[in-house]
Amino acid sequence: MSLVRAVAKNTGIQILGKGISTLLGIIIVGIFARYLGAAGFGIYTTVITFLTFFGIIVDFGLTLTTVQMISEPAADEQKIVSNLFTLRTVSAVIFLALAPIIAFFTPYSPEIKFGIIIATASFFFIALNQVLTGIFQKHLAMTRVMIAENVGRLILLIFSVLIVKTGGGLSLLLAAIVLGAIGNFLTLWFSARPLVKIKLEIDWPIWRKIFSRSWPMAVSIIFNLIYLRADTLIMSLTRSATEVGLYGAAYRVIDIALMIPVMMMGIIVPLLTAAWAANQHDIFRSRVARTFDAFIIIILPIVAGGVLLAEPIMALVGGPEFFAADTALRILLIALFGAFISTLFGHTIVALKLQRAVIWIYGLDAAISLTAYLLLIPRFGIPAGAWVTVFSEWFAAIILGAIVWRASHLHLRFGVAFKSLGAVILMSAILFFARAWPVWILIPLGAAIYAALIIGFRAVPKETLRQIFQTPLASDRLPD
Repeated sequence: MSLVRAVAKNTGIQILGKGISTLLGIIIVGIFARYLGAAGFGIYTTVITFLTFFGIIVDFGLTLTTVQMISEPAADEQKIVSNLFTLRTVSAVIFLALAPIIAFFTPYSPEIKFGIIIATASFFFIALNQVLTGIFQKHLAMTRVMIAENVGRLILLIFSVLIVKTGGGLSLLLAAIVLGAIGNFLTLWFSARPLVKIKLEIDWPIWRKIFSRSWPMAVSIIFNLIYLRADTLIMSLTRSATEVGLYGAAYRVIDIALMIPVMMMGIIVPLLTAAWAANQHDIFRSRVARTFDAFIIIILPIVAGGVLLAEPIMALVGGPEFFAADTALRILLIALFGAFISTLFGHTIVALKLQRAVIWIYGLDAAISLTAYLLLIPRFGIPAGAWVTVFSEWFAAIILGAIVWRASHLHLRFGVAFKSLGAVILMSAILFFARAWPVWILIPLGAAIYAALIIGFRAVPKETLRQIFQTPLASDRLPD
């Protein structure tokens, strides 16, 4: 199978699976938002955001380290994965146990503190899932990840509906999230066993190597978390629960879209790592450039369509009470564009093994953003948090891009970007005149128009289409 075709197949499967998962996720968010209301959704957002900080510390960069280490030539995959899984289990137990203890000393309400205790278990299983996902990324077998994710979402959806119908509260909804995470984990675990026999194992030389590889990523991820999630945490301490709920609902839409570049880079990073390690620098640069083009094709219509349809999108997600979240969504979509680019270059730096060299970027970004959040959010609320997020994402994207360019001599062409921009302008014009139509019609209509224009403008080269759908090129085959 050709490399392009293999990546396209896995990406296509992921897009299909992620499309189903995204639909389920939107339905679940809608159920939560409508049932809890803006203030109740603000409490839910506070619980999840608080635990996210501990979840990121647990990660310690091990997700990317897994992909990197098992993708190297002559890697002992079973031994590496077993040690990584053991390390992740230990770190999850230690750090997640601290979350409820620290929450007890915060000024949060008893409802939030109790919610943190319940939801902590879901983050434990999410942490284990991340290591397992690295196995499937390396083997280009992401179908199983998509199946597991949708199993978890279905479990959550079923229990959420039952809880709402029986009049349960937030605590039961958080318990349903735990059940969904368990279902996701068990499906991934049994799916991984034919590929790698995982067992609990402690090999100190491997652990030292893991720490040596992962700590720069861990520090960078923690800094990244500060400039991406500190806004919601500060807002939860200084503004009303309703405002946190509106901001959190808009952010949930952004988080769903942000899964796309993370998903795609999960497939691309092993290929970039292998190419750079083998001194195939031209192939490395070509793969980065193709991924950049793909990201541009994807993100431009999301931003344009989201800005045009922000109000009906938020009403679709959370009901009429969430109309007021449209401003946050429009601003955060600009940040999402930067997040796509920073995700590309951030993961590329992992393949280049330059994690230590970029820690200062994330640290500086976090320091500036955190200062701005603390100064502006208490006074200005949602707009301040959203605009500082725009700055932080684009700051990271530009500096990381410059480092990748310097290290790899990457040369990007912008022909695809200009063609995509033309398609977006025409799509936006049609959506503008049809904006009175229901949003559930406008979204697929816009997607269909844009796809047709992209094909018509030949934004995707014929050679790529041929490799995806027809005969693989002998020069671009995957190794057996």
